[in-house]
Amino acid sequence: MSKTTLSLSPLQAGIGLIELMISMLIGLFVMAGVVQMFSTTSQNAVAVAGSSRIQENIRYIFSRLKEDIAQSGNLGCISASLNAQYNLNGEPPITNMLRTTGTDAYAFLSMVHGDNDVSNIDDVTDGTDIIRIRYVNHAVRYDVTAVTANNVTITGYDDTTLQPGQIVSVSNCSEGAIFMISNTPSDDGLIAHALGDIGGVENITTEKNISSGVKYNDGTGSVDVKSPFYLYAGSTGSYEYSIGNAVGAAGTCATTVGATSGPRHCALYRSDSGTREELAKGVHNLQVRYGWTDAAGNLRFSNSPSAAQLPLIDRMQVTVDFNSIDDAVISGNNVSGLIQKTGVTKTFNLFNQL
Repeated sequence: MSKTTLSLSPLQAGIGLIELMISMLIGLFVMAGVVQMFSTTSQNAVAVAGSSRIQENIRYIFSRLKEDIAQSGNLGCISASLNAQYNLNGEPPITNMLRTTGTDAYAFLSMVHGDNDVSNIDDVTDGTDIIRIRYVNHAVRYDVTAVTANNVTITGYDDTTLQPGQIVSVSNCSEGAIFMISNTPSDDGLIAHALGDIGGVENITTEKNISSGVKYNDGTGSVDVKSPFYLYAGSTGSYEYSIGNAVGAAGTCATTVGATSGPRHCALYRSDSGTREELAKGVHNLQVRYGWTDAAGNLRFSNSPSAAQLPLIDRMQVTVDFNSIDDAVISGNNVSGLIQKTGVTKTFNLFNQL
């Protein structure tokens, strides 16, 4: 009986140690490349997301500012600017006629203004500004038939549009006043604006002159121009923009980085007559300069205009600093690893002041 002998060819032999080590080394190189690619992709994704957040915040915030600023200074057919219109006696139309109600929010002698270099709001100590934009709502209009020192009389009042403590405006095409209603209006149309404190807000105190002061010469002497007055009502108030701690932030808002503080913890807030709303996270600095044209026709800007300059303001220059909230890179940026876009500036015209 013959024996059968099996022989293995070189291709059928087992993998040697050298081949195994070479295979493992190649595999490690491949894995390293995959890990590197994943890390780069992830970092790029964070950077793209951060840049997208910044761009969206820039678009959104400036569009909201534009909408709010467009409402400021609207007094009907009269401009709130002292140098925009003068009556025939040479007097500014609303000098001593638009009165503050005692709080910054309702200081209608200037339609836009705020606080410069705020030292303490939500623990923010880096000198950001507050912007206040005062607006007069014209949702409802009533004819005014009589004006006295303490009240006006309107026609057609038969609902509950007007309430005690509501701020309204009365104006014609030459002058006007803004005041707080101090009585409960009824069908007789009497709207009072007596002195005193109403609802925690001080009412106007002096010089509530809302009678027509415009005169013309008819050849025999000066004659009053009888321009009709209207009372405008709605949600008159003020918008306030400020920087504060972001909702749910793990640290304190600050423009410089500390152990538990930094730009990533900041947000921009907007208050509408006291109701505060977070507009956007990743906004850590707000600066505003106010512009007006002086007597010589030169355009001036200041971050802290004087009392005499406030009523002349007809534009605002707003500068905002943005950040990505999340770290995008460890080097090549600032210490915190945030993407930052600083000094984004836009100038807005106050159309009702021009």
